[in-house]
Amino acid sequence: MKLDFGKAQIVKGDLVGEISHIDAFGNIVTNVSQQALSRFAKKRAMVISVDKREIRGLKKGYWEAQEGELLALIGSGDFLEISVREGDAQKVLKSRQGDKVRIRLQA
Repeated sequence: MKLDFGKAQIVKGDLVGEISHIDAFGNIVTNVSQQALSRFAKKRAMVISVDKREIRGLKKGYWEAQEGELLALIGSGDFLEISVREGDAQKVLKSRQGDKVRIRLQA
């Protein structure tokens, strides 16, 4: 069974998706696919916003972040994930399934 959380969309020049799942470790999985993110950003610098918190750019893996640091990366399912290295992103952000995730390009 495949769940359909819709696709991220361009809204006022930003790519807007939503939280589709929070895993047992507190990692936040969005409905923003790697393909949609690549088409939108075209290798330009970006800022990912969840509620009022901002994450600058993508990491290739957890090793690129400091312990306790909020980070964004493409997860094993090829979707944008928001995590905390050795922590719980859901607790840090107080996010829930369905919350919006906004990606904007840096000027």
